[in-house]
Amino acid sequence: MSSKKLLFSMITIFVLLSMVLVSCAPKEQPAVEEPVVEEPAAEEPVVEEPAEEVVEEEAPAGSQLEIYSWWAGDEGPALEALIAEYNAMYPEVEVINATVAGGSGVEAKAVLKTRLLGGDPPDTFQVHAGQELIGTWVVADRMEDLTFLYEEQGWFDKYPQGLIDMMSTEDGIWSVPVNIHRSNIMWYIPANLESWGVEAPTTWDDFLTICPVLQDAGVVPLSVGENWTNAHLFESIAVSELGVDGWNALWAGEKAWTDDDVVAAWELYGKVLECTNEDAASLSWQQASDMVIDGTAAFNVMGDWANGYFQTTKGLEPTVDYAWVASPGTDGVFMALSDSFGLPKDAPNRENVLNWLRLMGSVEGQDTFNPLKGSIAAHMDTDLSKYSVYGQSAAADWASGTVIGSEAHGAVANETFMSGFADVIELFLNTRDAASASATAQELCMQAGICGEAQVVEEEPVAALPDLGGATITVAVENAYPPFNYIDEATNEGVGWDYDVVNEICSRINCVPDFQQAAWDGIFPAMSAGEYDMLADGVTITEERAEVVDFSIPYVIVGQVLLVRADETATVDEIKANEDALVGTQLGTTNEIVAKENFPEERINSFEDFGGATLALLAGDIDAIVIDNVSAFGFMSANEGMMKIAGTITSDEELGFAFPPGSELTASVDAALEAMKADGALQELNKKWGLSE
Repeated sequence: MSSKKLLFSMITIFVLLSMVLVSCAPKEQPAVEEPVVEEPAAEEPVVEEPAEEVVEEEAPAGSQLEIYSWWAGDEGPALEALIAEYNAMYPEVEVINATVAGGSGVEAKAVLKTRLLGGDPPDTFQVHAGQELIGTWVVADRMEDLTFLYEEQGWFDKYPQGLIDMMSTEDGIWSVPVNIHRSNIMWYIPANLESWGVEAPTTWDDFLTICPVLQDAGVVPLSVGENWTNAHLFESIAVSELGVDGWNALWAGEKAWTDDDVVAAWELYGKVLECTNEDAASLSWQQASDMVIDGTAAFNVMGDWANGYFQTTKGLEPTVDYAWVASPGTDGVFMALSDSFGLPKDAPNRENVLNWLRLMGSVEGQDTFNPLKGSIAAHMDTDLSKYSVYGQSAAADWASGTVIGSEAHGAVANETFMSGFADVIELFLNTRDAASASATAQELCMQAGICGEAQVVEEEPVAALPDLGGATITVAVENAYPPFNYIDEATNEGVGWDYDVVNEICSRINCVPDFQQAAWDGIFPAMSAGEYDMLADGVTITEERAEVVDFSIPYVIVGQVLLVRADETATVDEIKANEDALVGTQLGTTNEIVAKENFPEERINSFEDFGGATLALLAGDIDAIVIDNVSAFGFMSANEGMMKIAGTITSDEELGFAFPPGSELTASVDAALEAMKADGALQELNKKWGLSE
């Protein structure tokens, strides 16, 4: 047995012997105050309409229901109230409230991906209604159609048609909404603005005018937090610059991210960032909101879950202790998102899920949940007397405003774009280069299958592909880099993205691939010397490497992340600051270069391959691994529940195939890749192996 195969056998044995279930139970929550409820103006008794009847089904005795979400901590009380209602209806069901903390579900989605791809779905999971679910898990055939449930419950007449359309395809309806959130809200404390002598801005020009006034007073004009809160801020700025039609055109494939007005939106975003706090990357959205509450900052742009935080968690009174306006330049626009739950195929407790969805989609369930959450009900029969002043104003804006979808929260963008856009934001935060951010976002948009049509000017005849006459080409693979290439222990054969894509390429240009296992160390001199015809191993394209080999066109963009054990609680910054934390990576890779750029060399252990680094991580010999995000997901899937991504380090690295200098094969492979991009074959293989959703 080769050393590679032995290593993977060791990993498999280790995983089997050390499999540990990671507890997902929520942390104990502090007591919270009830939200402010508006009293009826008159003292006359209120005659209520008969409540909507929830059609109940008997739950199997002794069964469970795992509800997977990111509603932990301050966002937990609303979910807990809804679970209490479910427990009262189905006391025989053990409810597992499986929360993974992290604003906007960044961490939760990463863990969910490993479970769904690994065939271990939770019973039901929180997901933003729209393309976040449809463009990710529906297209991957992982969800059940819920049309029958909508018919049974009469929901076609109870939800706005636009919302139903957002959750639907021609093949069905894929989730049940529990709420409606508004993204484009600017929050502030009226008393603080009065003391500083400023007013809430209605345009970003107004904001930039008062920015130096606040800074001179020692106040941060606008608080922001971690990466996703910047993406959240950017979408409000983009809508103010592009308008509703321009924003919608981006997601219809009718407008390019490289258009002048989109570049101008990035430039405006850069100006706004000059008025924000320097410690943003280390703050949660709640901590950014706290800066407004304690007077450290004047404003914060955040969705109306912040209303739940202000009112339910902090006990503040709306319009008195805190207030809000539409984010600058978006008055009359309601940028919407909706939290929803669906039914994964092969859910362990299907009937219990359906009962949960029946409750969650009812007016009773939504009027229990939303006053605590700060959102409004999706159900049109909601009782607005149960909602605070903010909830009532949001309901009025929902009814009268121009409704558009949020990118940052999955209404208009699929998970491929959303996860990649975090890297685009990080790129801009580091460079403030508007043109570069626009170009990177455009490539990402095309990769996600959203913006391809924006580049098409006119139909051109498809050029005939080269014919290599059945020639055999030697393809070097490491067989230790999932999901690109690795040894399937069941068959002892090499499998992975590289195998599938190279086979597809050869089927188009008439060649026969001969895959040969090669060690990474020394591979570039071997390629330069012509020992192999092609290198397929998730190779990052760099200027230094391009001096000794030729590269194909890029086939995917990846980012470098920090992979840690599942029970790790430290952030990337905390691991960097911990002098005792050891990190692993692979020798002679761009991953190693990134590791050395971010950690002292004495804390870095470079392994022959990532299989060895993974084994060391699971054994506790190192604390983290610097690795690209695609391969991180591959190792997470192979070691289910044992590892997670702590965060992103770098972004936008292009991967390609490598060839000996001057190889005629390069142009032939490029032609095949272009054809595979055009007809969707490359995207399908990317989905199959987790390179995209």
